[in-house]
Amino acid sequence: MWKSVSEGSKLCFLLAICSAPTTLLHPQHSCPYNRKASHYEEDKSDFLDDAGKRQYQMLVGMVQWAVTIGQMDIAYAVSLLSRFSSAPRKGHLELAFYLFGYLKKFPNKQLPVDSRPPELCPTLTATKGAFKADFLEEYPDAKEDQDCREPKAFGKPVQTSVFFDANLAHNLVTRLSITGLLVYVGSALVSWTPKHMLL
Repeated sequence: MWKSVSEGSKLCFLLAICSAPTTLLHPQHSCPYNRKASHYEEDKSDFLDDAGKRQYQMLVGMVQWAVTIGQMDIAYAVSLLSRFSSAPRKGHLELAFYLFGYLKKFPNKQLPVDSRPPELCPTLTATKGAFKADFLEEYPDAKEDQDCREPKAFGKPVQTSVFFDANLAHNLVTRLSITGLLVYVGSALVSWTPKHMLL
């Protein structure tokens, strides 16, 4: 019941924001951000007036909420747009509409919940064997402290996997980096974060 209600609510929200008059006229896209304009800080178009700035902030607020309710595939694009909320340019507004074009094309993306370990690409599988997760050779006396009041586990154990990547000096103006972080429990994505380095 809860699954269908939450999925229905998210779908209704995305369909509502994509059918708003401001976003209706823009075409659909297969990617959440324009790859040709991946460095938003290089935009030299005119700054938006007060009305345009409010519209931009409203659009960014909508997609931030979409990320919060589980639309993780747009998290990176939203983080790029959010950086310019205080002084957006016309080019940034067009990129916000571009993101809405992606949401129009894929309004019903879902997060699967699966307890099996994630399927890794061949390169990651090859390097996995080179790394020993067991540190008993380095720390032979180490043991995990377990609370005697801990409840008994039910079902099979699940694997927790964390993947991260960084793009050093991603911002061509400030030379600050960006880091992406994905956390899986089994094959279910439970946390996703694009982090921009702060000054």
